[in-house]
Amino acid sequence: MSLSLDELRKQVREIVERIRLSSIIQTDDHVPEMPPTLYHYTGVDGFMGILTTGKVWATHAQYLNDSQELVYASTLANEIIADDLRTESVLVRLFLKYLSFYLSDYSTVDTYITSFCAKSDLLSQWRGYGRNLGYALGFDPDDRLSATPIVENARIVKVVYSPTHQRQIIKAHIDCYVSRLIFCDDWFDEDALREIDQIVPIRHGLFD
Repeated sequence: MSLSLDELRKQVREIVERIRLSSIIQTDDHVPEMPPTLYHYTGVDGFMGILTTGKVWATHAQYLNDSQELVYASTLANEIIADDLRTESVLVRLFLKYLSFYLSDYSTVDTYITSFCAKSDLLSQWRGYGRNLGYALGFDPDDRLSATPIVENARIVKVVYSPTHQRQIIKAHIDCYVSRLIFCDDWFDEDALREIDQIVPIRHGLFD
């Protein structure tokens, strides 16, 4: 079985999209049961805006209180990739180098986030979003949120805070793709490998 460079790039883009979120969310295979109500904590101004427009606004990841949240996923993935680069498979190393390179530019590209909580009265949420004087607006995730016109590819996901679980999720994604490439190891393009070897060090010290 052979694999073209374009196909390899396509696979990289696909896994980057998954890894970009996977350190802060559950994977599709481990999505917990959705609570019957999700609460959006907001201040008075936010409540009035939602009430008058019928919309919940999302914030670009770059302007979050912790703008490193999504960059963290890329950093964690690169740590795992560094370990996997010890493989003897030329194609797998090529794939991992492409993956690391794309992750560097894919951390917060056009990512917008809005927060919901499963609890209706959580002190940390009141402090962070309600400014001690606000509202916890309840939404039915199967009805109200899904029926609201939203941006393409938007979805509701659950945050994962455990570093161990985060690494397991990302490692599982990478291993899944690497296992596919093992069966394509007869494909070898010296020009493609040379291209990656020239490009990647410009952006990463990982491969020095």
